[in-house]
Amino acid sequence: MNLKRDKTQDTSIWERQEGETTKAYAAFCAYRDYGIDRSIQKVVNKYIENAWSMTLLLRWSAKYNWVKRCVAFDSYMDKERQKEYLVQTLEISRRQAQNARRIQDIALERLSSLDPSTLTNQELLRYLEIGMKLEREALACGTMTSSIEESTKESAFIANRVSRDIQEKAESLLRMRG
Repeated sequence: MNLKRDKTQDTSIWERQEGETTKAYAAFCAYRDYGIDRSIQKVVNKYIENAWSMTLLLRWSAKYNWVKRCVAFDSYMDKERQKEYLVQTLEISRRQAQNARRIQDIALERLSSLDPSTLTNQELLRYLEIGMKLEREALACGTMTSSIEESTKESAFIANRVSRDIQEKAESLLRMRG
């Protein structure tokens, strides 16, 4: 029996095979649908009223290559689950990125309306700390296309330079406040 997909037909090997009776295919489907815990004994136990004996199912299993067909079916289903997982993961990432941008827009709008002279030294330092952290993360993200070693060196250099600039500005603001 050819277990590969027939190029002239659009059928998969886990679908009904040529010459396979309706009852034999139904028994295969019952076996297939048990998944990782499948066994012929489970099919016999569940469908005893169908008069499917162990001997009959073993004969059908051998004749119609149930094990190989199930391996192909399991592999196909795993690929389908992986595709669905990827679609869902990308959708979640897109949604979270959009929400993060909205939150950033709201925060930036609010921050731009703040008068720095009304902030305490502790609040200024906290804004500085958060700003530096976000800047480092943004710079690291922007250099991911280069090699890891180069991007790490470049990011560290830029982050240090930006951190020094921000720190100097913050110290200047603190000195102005006296």
